Amino acid sequence: MYLDKPLKDHTLLQAIARVNRPYPDKENGLIVDYIGVFEDLQRALAFDTATISKGLINLEKLKERFAGLLLAAQAAVAPINLSDDPGRPARIIDHFFDEEVRESFVSLFKELQTAYEILSPDPFLRDYLDDYVLITQVYQVVYNYFNPEAERRRIHRELLRKTDALIRKHVGAAPVVDALPLYPINRDIANVVKADNVSDRVKVTNLYRSLIIYIEQRQQEQPYLISIGERVERVIQRLRERQISVQVALEQLGALAEEAVTAEAEQAESDLTSGEFALYWVLKGQGVRDPKCAAQTAHRILAEHPGWPYNARLESKVRLELYKVLRLPPQRAIREEQSEMLAEAQRASALKETVDNLLRMYRVVVS
Repeated sequence: MYLDKPLKDHTLLQAIARVNRPYPDKENGLIVDYIGVFEDLQRALAFDTATISKGLINLEKLKERFAGLLLAAQAAVAPINLSDDPGRPARIIDHFFDEEVRESFVSLFKELQTAYEILSPDPFLRDYLDDYVLITQVYQVVYNYFNPEAERRRIHRELLRKTDALIRKHVGAAPVVDALPLYPINRDIANVVKADNVSDRVKVTNLYRSLIIYIEQRQQEQPYLISIGERVERVIQRLRERQISVQVALEQLGALAEEAVTAEAEQAESDLTSGEFALYWVLKGQGVRDPKCAAQTAHRILAEHPGWPYNARLESKVRLELYKVLRLPPQRAIREEQSEMLAEAQRASALKETVDNLLRMYRVVVS
């Protein structure tokens, strides 16, 4: 069966392609998720029973669909200068910075890729290979730079099997997946970013990527970086939701990069243990008075009650002890024109936020 209607729901194509995309099993090697395939087929066939009698797939129509999808993908990348020079990744990133534009291209590519996986190795594809490879390479840049999982899990090929094999062996088109240099996260980061001759949108994307890699590589030895990483993600989320501008996001990411460098230098000179320093950095960021002493005391309290994450009553006890230790500066909660009742509510809210952050960080430290 071939779906005569536009393939907005291309579950059927995905199901068939999954036969060609085995996944690893640690004990038995590669296995195919046949159950998942049949579930996908069932969902795909259920909505249009009238087409079942036409056969499983009309390959001629699928070829037409592939050619049409490829033309649409070429139109999507046409505004980009894909000439062979070091600026290609930056131009691709800049073009697809807008989430709606990017998601439209990703959706288009995935349908195109699925059609290719079904048709390959049909001789029909020969005249299209160079163009298909180019579109695939553009997609790889988009995926590698805009999908956090690409950095978090080091996944730099979210491609189906036949497409991946084609990219690995094809030499007819110049590669475009060369990476932008990572920004070095050091004391000179502000000058490095400022001097980079790319748009602010590309700077934001690459600084985000650079920070994610920096944090991933160091967070086990420097767990305080996890809290910085969470704030990095919040900046990007606000940018995606258009709550802040690209320029503001760049400034905030730059400040977080400088904070990571400052924290590393401070830890090197500190006599606190790694776990104590992680708590210290959280408390310092929350404005707690004498954060060093508070971090040491908090670390001792938490270490003395190791079962608190699994016992609600014990966690309440730990929280009460931490509330007694922590001191927040009045300016966080009090203004002269506010009533004392409102000020007290704000103090309580700020204190709870601090303890929440402290407990979350300690879970990371002891995990």
